[in-house]
Amino acid sequence: ITMNPGYAGRSELPDNLKALFRPCAMMVPDYAMISEICLYSYGFTDARDLARKLVKSLQISSEQLSSQVHYDFGMRAVKSILTAAGQLKRQFLSSKEDILVLRAINDVNLPKFTDADLPLFKGITSDLFLGLEVPSPDYGVLKDGMIKACGELINVPLNAMNLSSSRTHDMNIQPTEQLLSKCMQLYETVTVRHSLMVVGLAMSMKTSVFKVLEYGMNNVADKERFEDVLVFSLNPKSITIDQIYGNFDPQSREWVEGIGASLVRRCVQFDTDPEVKVKRKWILFDGPVDAIWIENMNTVLDD
Repeated sequence: ITMNPGYAGRSELPDNLKALFRPCAMMVPDYAMISEICLYSYGFTDARDLARKLVKSLQISSEQLSSQVHYDFGMRAVKSILTAAGQLKRQFLSSKEDILVLRAINDVNLPKFTDADLPLFKGITSDLFLGLEVPSPDYGVLKDGMIKACGELINVPLNAMNLSSSRTHDMNIQPTEQLLSKCMQLYETVTVRHSLMVVGLAMSMKTSVFKVLEYGMNNVADKERFEDVLVFSLNPKSITIDQIYGNFDPQSREWVEGIGASLVRRCVQFDTDPEVKVKRKWILFDGPVDAIWIENMNTVLDD
């Protein structure tokens, strides 16, 4: 039993239950050593210094930045930065290693920071990586596709392959710089994580960001870099938890499959179709987050 009594939603174990178990202490792992080994395995030669800088940047951020519920500077953050750095190393073999690591740190962390914390974080990274300027990635074709998509998202006809509830989202969006930058950040996050959450206030264009990126990627001709996207969308609060995940019917003694499970099955079955196999499949749970349905996603969302 892992006891995190200070963690949100957790409570202390009662003493009579504690007495039945033998406690053992856990040590905090050496993040720098883990990062160093991972970077060496990805092909970085100067892994030791880069690992120290990476871990130090997250440590200073946790101390100096504001306290937000969605901020995480632990092992998961380190792991996602290392994954991003490994992908960049494979793409740009001849580039300077410290620029690749700095770009990975920015790609993973910048999308989740508040406006007030952005200059602080940039100050931290500029102190650790002195005089380094990260060249901005070339998303010109994707940007053009998204600008085109903003004007297209009106009266989208539904078809059998398009289950992304287009009819409920007929919209003519203005392609502002903020919207396009959020779409780019979402794309960068999708490439390094297999699952993610977009959080924000109501009417803050969370669904629109997904829509614009989906249609923008479908508009790009270079399918080697930006694959077509299929989105399967459902509102988890409009149905019961049994209807999302499935349940065991006590009368018939049969397992009844849920909508979420059937969507995953459908995406896997699409891999047998050569036309659809090359497309990205996104299952979008578009609705309010609460512990009842998101708790079952714990192992899916985790690395």
